[in-house]
Amino acid sequence: MISAVAYGSLGEILQGNFRGVDVLCSFPVNLYTRIYLKKDGYYTSDYVKTSNFIEEILKIWGKKENLSFNIESNIPKMKGFASSTADILAAYIAMIKRYKREFKIDELVKTALKIEPTDSIIFNRATLFDYRFGQYRKTIGDYFKFYCICFEGEEGVDTLSFNNSVKVPLEPIDDLVPILVEAIEDECVEKLAYVSTQSILRNQKDSLFIFKRGIRCM
Repeated sequence: MISAVAYGSLGEILQGNFRGVDVLCSFPVNLYTRIYLKKDGYYTSDYVKTSNFIEEILKIWGKKENLSFNIESNIPKMKGFASSTADILAAYIAMIKRYKREFKIDELVKTALKIEPTDSIIFNRATLFDYRFGQYRKTIGDYFKFYCICFEGEEGVDTLSFNNSVKVPLEPIDDLVPILVEAIEDECVEKLAYVSTQSILRNQKDSLFIFKRGIRCM
């Protein structure tokens, strides 16, 4: 049996339209998925996306095995914590171990996006990423540690259905990307919070105001 771990996120630090492309950038958090992968057996219907991903990778690699898996996770489902992305990433890492293959980020990106829109936590550094089509990605810098408070809502959202139903384009964030870059370079939580707040407000169509203030790091 092979196991692997991947982490979730607390949603996007930044999301919006950058140079004509809808992108996002997330940070991993200490919520995780652990997958146990083995030959034969069965999988639970709760993880159809992960099963589809494994089948796609097996086709790409020319393998004709039946693989089963079990997942242990403390990532809330359908709440914007990137639970499906974490499951898929953990599955890919486990398959890499099992078949002693090289980790190929392009292979992961292309295959994951066949399943559903994918969070940027699949990258080992903070990355601005076209989460629906994978046509754009830009590495910004290293993740850094900070603390945040999260309020979990009662309702859930299916990522695939939600993105297919969204008709209103995301708001431009060209001016926020340089601030995000500075926040990561300086490990500045205040700048990071400003970017995140602006991202939320700009894409909240019912907002009656846009929050603006100066930015300063101590």
